[in-house]
Amino acid sequence: MVGEASVISSVRRPLTIAEGWKAGRALVIQAISKRWLVLAGLAFLVASLPLVARSVSHVPALAAMLLLTAAVALAVQGDLYGLALVREHGSATARGRFRHLLAVALLTATLLFIMALLALVVAFGFAYAVASAGAGFLADRPSTWAGAVDGRGRLVLGVVAALGAAGLLWVWARVSLAPAATVARGRVQVLASWPLTHRAAWPLALGNGLTVLVALGLLAPWDGPPRWLALGWRLVAALLLTGVVLPFRIGWLSFLHDRFGAESGL
Repeated sequence: MVGEASVISSVRRPLTIAEGWKAGRALVIQAISKRWLVLAGLAFLVASLPLVARSVSHVPALAAMLLLTAAVALAVQGDLYGLALVREHGSATARGRFRHLLAVALLTATLLFIMALLALVVAFGFAYAVASAGAGFLADRPSTWAGAVDGRGRLVLGVVAALGAAGLLWVWARVSLAPAATVARGRVQVLASWPLTHRAAWPLALGNGLTVLVALGLLAPWDGPPRWLALGWRLVAALLLTGVVLPFRIGWLSFLHDRFGAESGL
C-alpha cells in the first residue's frame, strides 16, 4: 500500500516548466548527436521551398516538392518519436511509424477541418444576425450587409471570431498527444488520446500557438539585400526549426504522454 501510494503521488505531482524544458532539451541534444544528417536534409528541403515556389511555374512539380517535404518531415517526426518513447509494443519500425503518423495527420486534419467549418457556420450566423439588426440592411441585397454592421456589431463579431479560434486551438490541443500515443502503443490513436490531455489542454494550446508563431517567424520571407544574406538566413532558420524547435516539441509532448499515460494507467 505504501509503495502504491508513493507511485500515485509521484505520478500526480504537479507539472513544472523545468520538467518540460528538460525533456525537450534532452531530445534536442539526442537528435542533433544521432540524427544531425537527417535534420540537415529536412532543413535543406524546407529552406528550398520558397526558391522552388518562385522558380517552378509547373504546378505538379511544385506539388511534388511539397509532398516530398511533408513526407520527409513526417518520417523525421516518426524517427524522433521513436528516440523519445518507443516501447516494447510500440511502432518499432520506421515504416510502421510513418504509416501510423500519416493516418494520425490525416485524421487530425479532417477533425480540425470539420470543426473549422462548424465555427464558420456559427460565425456567419452571428454575422447575419448582427447585420440584420443594423440600419440599411436589405436581405435581398448582400452588398448592404457589411455596411449595416455598426461598431457594437463588429465587437460582437470580433468576440465570436476569437472564441472560434480559441475553440480550434483547444480541439487541436486535446489531440496533440495523438502522435506520441500512436507511436508508443503501435496503433493509431487520435480521439483515443483525448483523455490524456484533460489536465493540460490550455497549456498545450499555448504551446501549439507558440510553435506556430515561432515557425512563421523563422520562415518569414526576407528578400532584402544582400541576396546571399537572405539565403543564409533562410537556411539558418530552417536548421533552427528542424534541429531545435521540432525535436524540442516532440520531446515535450513525449514527456507529457508518459506522465499523463502513467497517471491514467494507459
